[in-house]
Order: sequence, then structure tokens, then C-alpha cells
Amino acid sequence: EATVLAKLHHPNIVHFYGVVMHAQHVFVVTEYVPRSLTKHLDLVKAGGGLELRGPYCDLALGVAQGVAFLHSRRTAHRDIKPSNVLVDPPALAKLCDFGLSKSADAKAMVTCTTGVGTPAPGADFASPTDVFAYGMLLVSLWNCLPPFATSDDDVPPPFVVMSKIANGERPTLPPGMPRRLAAVVEDCWAQDPAARPTM
Repeated sequence: EATVLAKLHHPNIVHFYGVVMHAQHVFVVTEYVPRSLTKHLDLVKAGGGLELRGPYCDLALGVAQGVAFLHSRRTAHRDIKPSNVLVDPPALAKLCDFGLSKSADAKAMVTCTTGVGTPAPGADFASPTDVFAYGMLLVSLWNCLPPFATSDDDVPPPFVVMSKIANGERPTLPPGMPRRLAAVVEDCWAQDPAARPTM
């Protein structure tokens, strides 16, 4: 993670300061950002969610710009989800947690048992996977709920989400989502990775 972060400098990526080693433990030191997008969505949920022409657009655009920068550096994040996006109020999004990220120039794929946010069907951990996850994040950002959840009390476990996605299912688009935004979401989560847009 430190190796990746040290090479990335962008307003929508958490700033890396260095690494501290203590008692055989390694700690990655980054800038302090008050909260995750998950926490941010919890805070705004009581108010009916985020308005389209304000914080929603700022947060959605910030994540997209961060992902686009990563891809321009031939790096895929591979775990885009609300808990891996930090929010510097009022609405500056910063990507964090690059533990699963991979450069296209890397010679070997690292096997990892850590679960990813919203894995794409046939995921090869390349940039189309990030685009798929971004589409899912846009839906979560709109309705302040995880993918396929209908309420805070009805959140499906990760293996159920993975099974649904692998079978071609997608979350129901939230009521009131503008058609142009919904079209972007649908393009992002296309079953065929080659059909997804670039960022």
C-alpha cells in the first residue's frame, strides 16, 4: 500500500506522509480526513440523502477524478466502496486503502483473501473492475444504502451480493434518479467489461 501511495499525488487521493515501523508492525501514515463516506452517508441519511446539485455531484465527481487519475498511472484500486472513500467536509472525496491496488506494470498478481467492496463479474482486477464498483457506489451514494439493500435492517451479506452480480442481477435503480445519471450507472455495471466506459 505504501509503495502505491508514495507515487500518487492528487487532491482526490489521501496524501501519504510515510511509514512507521514499531515492534515488527508497519504503519502507513497519511493525512487526517474526518470520516469515511460510509459514516458521511449515515449522517446525511436522516435528512433524506444528498441533493443532486450539491454534495452528491461533488462526491461523485471527486471519486471519479481520483479513479481516473489512478488509471492514468496504470493502477487499479480494486476495492472501491464507501468505506474506502474519505470525506473532508463539506464534500471533498479522497480515495484511501490501497492494500488491494495493483499496477498494470506489476509482474505478478498477489493472492489475497480480503473481500472486496462490490466485485465485478469475471473480475480480473483491472480498470473495468473499478468502473463497475464506481457504478455501484453511485447507487449507494444516492440512496445511502449498500448494494441490494432495501433498508438498514435488510443488508444482504457479501456472498449474496457476489452471487447476484455473477448471475447478472443489479440493484434496482433508486426512485428519482435522473435518467442521464441512471444511464451512466448502467454503463458502469455492464456485464461485459469491454462495454464499460473508461474514466
